[in-house]
Amino acid sequence: MPNRAFETMIHAFNAHRPERDPVHPVAAPMTHAAGTLVFPVLAAGGRNIVHDGAAPGEILESIERNAVTRLFLPPTAIYALLDHPDAPRRDLSSLRYFVYGAAPMSVAKRRIAELRSPD
Repeated sequence: MPNRAFETMIHAFNAHRPERDPVHPVAAPMTHAAGTLVFPVLAAGGRNIVHDGAAPGEILESIERNAVTRLFLPPTAIYALLDHPDAPRRDLSSLRYFVYGAAPMSVAKRRIAELRSPD
């Protein structure tokens, strides 16, 4: 990808999801779509927290401990977060955006995830 195209992608992402100091747990492979969120987070002055996989309990704990603001996962991993027994007890109020890819997401599950968000 040419450098200008890469820069444009970074700025476009942040223009559509503006926030100060974003925090993003990198739980999906950085060599695929999850890696596209790493650079916009850095460009906005934020932090990427690299995880060794998408273990639901660890991700929920990371969201709470690190005040995570944006999250990218495939739908199956989001389903696992929603179904985890600790999910109702975790403070997920910092989470502003969740981005998913790699597969379609169930409308019912997406609505549940949206209801868990603070907005």
